[in-house]
Amino acid sequence: MIQDFFHFMKELHNADEKKLVVVYFTSPDCQPCKQIAPVFRQVTFKYPNATFLKVIPQNCMNVAQSQQVTGTPTMLFYRNRTNVGRLTGPEVIHFEKDLKTHLGESDIIDVLDTSVQNSSKYIELFSKGS
Repeated sequence: MIQDFFHFMKELHNADEKKLVVVYFTSPDCQPCKQIAPVFRQVTFKYPNATFLKVIPQNCMNVAQSQQVTGTPTMLFYRNRTNVGRLTGPEVIHFEKDLKTHLGESDIIDVLDTSVQNSSKYIELFSKGS
């Protein structure tokens, strides 16, 4: 969770230049945000090659203003510290599609390869145990 403007800038600047940074602006009283929350949590584990930041505009007005965020939910995508995409309102619900678009194919393949490798290890261990 981003605490303030300096924390936001530090996270953005410390991100690997090749890594996608996804910034999710959410609010506790926003109904669509409540629907998106479990999906957002899941996606953070599903795509470890991206960096995910969460901002509550009421707590970080200067971050929201600097990024021209006027409502929630809003999702911003950055690569190499440059904004490469924005979703607002109801369209945020389908953010995983945009996330895949902004991720490089190698990022997605790496995640799939890891899953396949883990599955293979599981099958191998299961076979040895029987």
